[in-house]
Amino acid sequence: MARMTDLPNELLFRIIHFLHIDSPKTLPAVSESCKHLHQPAHEVLFKDINLTWKFNKVAQIAKFVKVHQGNDVVRSIRLSPGTAQLNAFKMGIPSAYQHFDALCACLSSLPNLRTLSLCLEMVDRWRMVPTKVLVGIVRALPASTENLELDTRGANAIMEKRGTRDTSGNNLCAAISDILPQLVTLRLRVSHLCADLSRSLDQAADGTQPTSKLRRAAIEVDVSPFDFDFNSSGSASNAYYPVFRHDHGGMRAAPPSPEKLFTHFLHQRSCGAFPFLERFLIRSRSAPNEDELPYLRVRDVMTRVMTHHPFVSARPPASSVEEEKKDRGDYVVVKVQGNRDFAGWYEVVETGLMSGVAWEDGPTGERMPPDVKAELDAEYRPDLGALKDAEGFDAEESLTQDSKWYKASEWYTRLEE
Repeated sequence: MARMTDLPNELLFRIIHFLHIDSPKTLPAVSESCKHLHQPAHEVLFKDINLTWKFNKVAQIAKFVKVHQGNDVVRSIRLSPGTAQLNAFKMGIPSAYQHFDALCACLSSLPNLRTLSLCLEMVDRWRMVPTKVLVGIVRALPASTENLELDTRGANAIMEKRGTRDTSGNNLCAAISDILPQLVTLRLRVSHLCADLSRSLDQAADGTQPTSKLRRAAIEVDVSPFDFDFNSSGSASNAYYPVFRHDHGGMRAAPPSPEKLFTHFLHQRSCGAFPFLERFLIRSRSAPNEDELPYLRVRDVMTRVMTHHPFVSARPPASSVEEEKKDRGDYVVVKVQGNRDFAGWYEVVETGLMSGVAWEDGPTGERMPPDVKAELDAEYRPDLGALKDAEGFDAEESLTQDSKWYKASEWYTRLEE
């Protein structure tokens, strides 16, 4: 009778992979059961790492950076800063930044790291990710990194002096720009973006055009979780997000200008900076007023198309009440092609609209970048499979602005000049 250890390594890896999905706590025991199973179990166990960044010496991240310096098995890391760690950053506790320094040293030593994702699970105006931390993590990434996701939901303390360029070394856009040539996929949702974001791809004085490996990218620019407070005096000349200012102890931002960002990337694409680009979506959201509904706009740098999606808040159906506890935003109804109505939680709708560039949670909690091997339609279209059709949805009962919804809202798309 054949033993499990007699199986070829390809089958062993698949078996251990499914074991990791079904029962991840048993995998360390499998890796220690015998020499033959140690290597495949070790590789599956540490290939995709989910780190909750807590502020204590026995936290998961503290153990990881101590043990895994130079680990050539690690391929992807998901960082989730906890409330205590963010509080420690805010109060300037030295040991909090010692954790950060150790993390950066560990990241730079991982020779085969392909993917890094930093996502905030909870948003709080009093607990922000310091700019220094974001910049340090980006600058610590090894040359092997191809996929980057930074999603702070706007809760990051990025400041910029009006009309001046940040030369302090804590410019996140400049840090991303430095690694942009090596990235294959990129997703950003942070509180401030400026022209330095793709500075490394600007044409040189001698006419030389730097290029990027970028194939799929998503930038979401409606990210502040706090109330918008428009400042009529304008923003810095190179800022797509106007600067933050203090207001009653909190941080508030003016609405972004995604048109400038879109135009900038269009120009660089026309110059040949993105020879491998397949889809590059920039999504923004309008603020509602008395005459119009709010809308989501999706601009595609690849095809120069802007798509306009009106949406409105709604009361979720009884079957979705349990999901209300999840951090998915409001329940909304949105119009897509042919003015079809789709209903769902805002976070789910966002994913459906960012077709081809959306990141997803993997089977063991890791963040998975869009599959660049999957074929895309020549034109941008929302992922209708990720949306829930509102046919039969009780609009009279659920829509909070139904009169404007049926009188004024239209889905449309147009070619940007």
